[in-house]
Amino acid sequence: MKMPTLRILGFLLLILTLWTLPVQAQSWSGIIDRSRAIDWNQAGVPGGIPTNRPNCTTAACLALATGGVGAVTTATINAAIAANPGTVINIRAGTFTISGGISLGTNNVTLRGAGPDQTKLVMTGTTSCLGYSANICLGTAGGTLGLGSSGAWSTNWTGPYTQGTTVLNVASTANIVAGRIVVLDQLDDTADTGGIMQIWTSGFCQDCFTPDGRHLGTEGSRYRPQQQIVKVVSVDSVANQITITPGVYMPNWRSGQSPQVWGWGTTDASTVFGVGLEDMTIDTFSSQGQIGNLQFSNSYGCWIKNVRSLMAGRGHFQAVQAAHFEVRDSYFYGSTAHQADAYGINITYADDFLIINSIMHNSVAGYLGKSVGSVLAYNYTFDNEFGGSCAAGGGYTGGCTWVGIWNTHYAGGGMTLAEGNQTPGYIADNSAGNSPLGTMFRNHFNGWDDCHLTTCHDTTAKLNFRQAIKLKSWARAYNVVGNVLGTSGVAMTYQASTEAPNAGIYILGSSSTNSDALVASSLLRWGNYDTTNAATRWVSAEIPTTGITYINGNAVPATQTLPASFFLSGQPSFWVTPYGTPAWPPIGPDVTGGNVSGVAGHVYDIPAKRCFNNLTNDPAYSSSNPPVKLFNANACYGNTTSGADTVAPAAPKNLTVQ
Repeated sequence: MKMPTLRILGFLLLILTLWTLPVQAQSWSGIIDRSRAIDWNQAGVPGGIPTNRPNCTTAACLALATGGVGAVTTATINAAIAANPGTVINIRAGTFTISGGISLGTNNVTLRGAGPDQTKLVMTGTTSCLGYSANICLGTAGGTLGLGSSGAWSTNWTGPYTQGTTVLNVASTANIVAGRIVVLDQLDDTADTGGIMQIWTSGFCQDCFTPDGRHLGTEGSRYRPQQQIVKVVSVDSVANQITITPGVYMPNWRSGQSPQVWGWGTTDASTVFGVGLEDMTIDTFSSQGQIGNLQFSNSYGCWIKNVRSLMAGRGHFQAVQAAHFEVRDSYFYGSTAHQADAYGINITYADDFLIINSIMHNSVAGYLGKSVGSVLAYNYTFDNEFGGSCAAGGGYTGGCTWVGIWNTHYAGGGMTLAEGNQTPGYIADNSAGNSPLGTMFRNHFNGWDDCHLTTCHDTTAKLNFRQAIKLKSWARAYNVVGNVLGTSGVAMTYQASTEAPNAGIYILGSSSTNSDALVASSLLRWGNYDTTNAATRWVSAEIPTTGITYINGNAVPATQTLPASFFLSGQPSFWVTPYGTPAWPPIGPDVTGGNVSGVAGHVYDIPAKRCFNNLTNDPAYSSSNPPVKLFNANACYGNTTSGADTVAPAAPKNLTVQ
């Protein structure tokens, strides 16, 4: 009789274990309602950037590596990549002119230099990358966005649509196999729902250029901008069900928008997995007009690490149809033309990425684009510039403080996290549509580019558009928690609904089309220090306790205690620097004794800013304005060899008892 009793006890213990694990609390619990946030621990390369791949030892690889005497050219690099999956291909120290583009299109290949201060690839040509041109393509070259891709397919998704759902009912499981990457999407909204929306038509966007997303001829002028890129875990072809990871993020999926599941190819070769670029400089001073120096396309779990990218023709880095990638410990410098599209990082159609501990120097914006479920963390942007001279009283041109983080710009994103960044500001705009549900946590948005303390590229004082947070019309249900906002000594309006204030902490609901009062009323603000009030605000009136369509009312938090991070469980691996180790966390109302003046001690400079402030000028670019810096992350930070920082373990999903 003992054995059945033990079995029963064991069974009950298992049941209790499975019952408690999935409801593991997020660090934002008790502050932000679950309809407004997700588990951001999953962002970036699943399992972290791999560090245990063997070095390639074929003759072709050894000819490129230290001690090799073979030519380092487009042809020799691409040949080594294509023939050696699952390995590290090393490029020796030196400066090499690469006349064509590099294609990192073979699974699980790492292309690694000797360091960005030792290995330099001078790019004078490009390669095709999902219909765009790029100097280096991390992914597949063929096809175009959406169903224009060769072999693409789609099927109807018939539910459930609940936030967090991982098991989907579909009309057909043809072309869907475990391990394949698929996309969830639905039609755009055509009218104001009174809540969060994904909309781009006239009256709801400023410029209304064609949005990213599929466009099916059978659906008239409607586009499918709301999307989420996921991985298939399993397929039940009898029940017509698929299990995905991660689960559904957004709370506004619904049958009336004709949700579908689609894929950009019908073979496993349609997606490139696990490729990385590390430890080198990409110089494109002589190569102009590219969409991006570096581009991820049709790829999953890929990365860029300890890379210096110099003088982009458009963006330094772009992602199109990619997910779970990382950009970390890197330095992006300059733009050939400080105008629209000249961004540091430009996201077109990508999700669940992690951009962390990187420096964006002298581009229009450090980051621009829509995304779902992604994290921008502990980055520093400096000398953001747009155009020539800033006209008195207006004009988005030089002489204006330009943004570091430009979230959205298109319809389709949501549930992004910006944490621990030091930038002039944050914008959610509506040029080609809107994206709701962004979260800002423990950032320092001073509303004024740091170059006013030293030298700006355009030599202008940057006196206009000094705004810490600007959420334009339709940017609803954002969360602003534990940030430090504004510049001491600058008269900044606390809140306005138009662009009129030259300097402001919040610009909410402004637009060249229609103003939007729901931006302010649905905005959650808690525990932010601002220089206008010279105080931290724990104000219950700034908590949206009344819900809007698809979003719950948020209870007033019962605590003024904030977690150190919304996605890390501890101090990250790059935190220790030769220039001092900032407090952890470095920014927030509970931080004291910080080294940044004028903010009541609530800010310590993050490692990326400490690194930049101690970089020396690169003599190879003596005529550059502003000066190009010598850079190697291994000299700037502590442990940068580890592929992942400390993250809380994710709770198991889809557990069943047999």
